[in-house]
Amino acid sequence: MGNLARHALAVVLLVTPSVALAFQDLSTSSEDSIVTKADPEKIRPILEAYQQALNKTPDASGMNLQFGLHLWQQGELKESRQAFERELKLDPGNLRAQAMLGIIKTQERQYQQGATELQAVADKDSRLTQIWHPLGRAFFELGKYKDARRCLEKAAASEPGNPQIQALLAKTYSRLSDGPAAARESALYVEALKLQTARDLAAIGKWREALNVVSEYLAAFPNASGGWYVKAAVLFNGFHELDPAINAARSSITHNAANLEARNLMAVLLLAKGDSKGFESELENVLRFDPMDTHANYYLGRFEADQGRLADSRGHLEKALLLRPDDAVIDIALAVTYERLGMKQQAEAEYKKVIEGGRNLPVDGAPYTYYGAFLLNEGRSSEALQYLNRAARLPSARPEAFYLAGVACLKNGDLPKARDYFQQAIQRRPEYSEARSALASLVEKSGVAGGERWTLTAPNQERK
Repeated sequence: MGNLARHALAVVLLVTPSVALAFQDLSTSSEDSIVTKADPEKIRPILEAYQQALNKTPDASGMNLQFGLHLWQQGELKESRQAFERELKLDPGNLRAQAMLGIIKTQERQYQQGATELQAVADKDSRLTQIWHPLGRAFFELGKYKDARRCLEKAAASEPGNPQIQALLAKTYSRLSDGPAAARESALYVEALKLQTARDLAAIGKWREALNVVSEYLAAFPNASGGWYVKAAVLFNGFHELDPAINAARSSITHNAANLEARNLMAVLLLAKGDSKGFESELENVLRFDPMDTHANYYLGRFEADQGRLADSRGHLEKALLLRPDDAVIDIALAVTYERLGMKQQAEAEYKKVIEGGRNLPVDGAPYTYYGAFLLNEGRSSEALQYLNRAARLPSARPEAFYLAGVACLKNGDLPKARDYFQQAIQRRPEYSEARSALASLVEKSGVAGGERWTLTAPNQERK
């Protein structure tokens, strides 16, 4: 498995649900959480990126819709309504934007108007299954329990395993005096809560417990996309079972094509399998759903860099950094791409921004190592050694830090220190052929040739 695949699999596990997925979770009651809000500090750059994109191309198809969904996810109902209204001015037939306006009406307890608007959308296209839950909520609040049951049964069929739907459906059956059905839905509500339990267990590395709980969840809801996603992530990250993880991720996407968590996971699983074409295809699918998906832009940018498609890589990595400006790993990957494009000033600026920015640096000191390699390439070996020494002092330092520090010492004429660094690099990675060759050359000839350029693949540790 390549570096990118190993890194991506570590990062993709149980990320916050994307807006495209959250669009499927349309609770509209004050007593139920509409969506789990993303960290405001993480969502702010995404909103700013959408705003910048809209300032440049205000007529871009679908852009206001996606912007509105992100705003809606944060509970910004007024601003999201304005975005959906702008989308409808550009595309009067956009049923998703119409549905969102109806959903907002229901959230604001304008139940009659919300029901009217959502029913109108349903009459035009019943395949927009996202409307059934909020429409059922509106009918429930209006006391139209038979209509509520009809809608909520469709919601439960199209989005199985949603605890909010199961709870509301149980209440609806109770109002209709259908005790057995109410009891059944109450029991399913308890089962539906197990998905979050499985996520929580996986997040702390209790893989066996997580697998058991998510398996129980899927026994109750075999068509639940979220359950299959969590199972896929647990199977690979916890048990390193690639093929079963791919099958589970594929099931997740089959049951919900807009599950961007699952699509991102499927992409990197396919890369681990050696299917680079499938990897690219899945990431392109993600970006069709949401052009501002940070993970997809980063993974695709890294992959393009590895393939030598540096101009494409630059575009995706710049967008990823715009979406997550404080992410040191994305910054370093972009700096490496700039360097390979011959954009030396831009590359050095990015390296320095990471190192001097006071942000949470990766535990292996990768920024020091990469900047040290850059300085070596520029013939600035004394400067390079300062940063490589800083990297080498860290407990989790990369073997490359010791190897490059040895190269810098050679260029500075300090042969004993160079020998020591090469030996330390080999201790950390016995198969490190470059370090072994350099040490052998040093021992035999008391030196090595000085014309090499030092290149590293972009960092692959988990992002902070």
